[in-house]
Amino acid sequence: MGKLGGNVASAIEVRNLLFKSPALSYVESLLGKGNCKAPSGAQIALRFPEYSSVNELPGHDWHVDGMRQAKLHPFSLLVFFFLSFPFPTK
Repeated sequence: MGKLGGNVASAIEVRNLLFKSPALSYVESLLGKGNCKAPSGAQIALRFPEYSSVNELPGHDWHVDGMRQAKLHPFSLLVFFFLSFPFPTK
């Protein structure tokens, strides 16, 4: 996975996935209204389908930024958006 160039991560279209959707009210219901700082950008991770019989990531092949590093985390909550339907349709 590589990072997208330019200002894609901070583009208003990307940030509006949070600001112009019900997701913001869900975040506020978890953290309390006014308790979350509006993000100035987002991380965009592109994942392409891999066809294999493995459905789990073994051991420590997964990560959340900052985990297992004995650091304070820079965020309170992660919010994910699927940009396309993640499962095959029938």
